[in-house]
Amino acid sequence: TENICIFICMFYKCKDLNRISWDCFNPKNAEDMTKMFADCPRLRTIGIPNKIYEFKKCINKANIFENDKALKNEVKELLE
Repeated sequence: TENICIFICMFYKCKDLNRISWDCFNPKNAEDMTKMFADCPRLRTIGIPNKIYEFKKCINKANIFENDKALKNEVKELLE
């Protein structure tokens, strides 16, 4: 994923997705993550602390965690 820059709706509405590890992702060139994890009601954790810098520099993260109530506290820092 190192050369991918558009991640729009990649996991959108994945109803059974409950966790994801960023060990297999390299978002360093990410430009758009709009709704990447939106409407994933069972998503409880995303392990991205080691990639937080790359995640934060993404240009567009609009609605990335929309309607993911179980995840809100974990991702608050990422959206600031």
